[in-house]
Formats: sequence, C-alpha cells, structure tokens
Amino acid sequence: MFLNTVSPGSRVCVTAVEGGHGIRQNLALRGIAEGAVITVVSSSHGPVVVCVQGGTLALGRGMAAKVRVRRMEP
Repeated sequence: MFLNTVSPGSRVCVTAVEGGHGIRQNLALRGIAEGAVITVVSSSHGPVVVCVQGGTLALGRGMAAKVRVRRMEP
C-alpha cells in the first residue's frame, strides 16, 4: 500500500520509496526512508500530514504516493 491511502491514526513502516534519486534523497532528509516508522495524522483532502522522528511533516499527495508502507501491528 502507499502512504497516500493510509487512514489517519495508523502507524506504518516504510518499505520502499519509489522514484528517482532526488525524490528518495529529499524524503530521506526529512526522515522518510526504508524502515522509518510513521504515524499518519491527516490524509483526507490536501497534503498528507505525518509524524516522523518526533516532528510533523506535510507531504503532497503525489509525493506520498511514492512511499510504499506496511501497517504496524497494534
């Protein structure tokens, strides 16, 4: 599944970031890389807002669609 399809309140683990080197580097600098644990705050209309590494980050829906994730067990 991709980050832009995850419901608010869900905890997920990044399994891959699709796209070119620039996109992967940009997201990695913000803490979104393979193995990162993310909590989705908001994903309805507009950007996808997530908590990662103790901070809050808003990602455009197109960028979030490049982040492949799996749900974490509760």
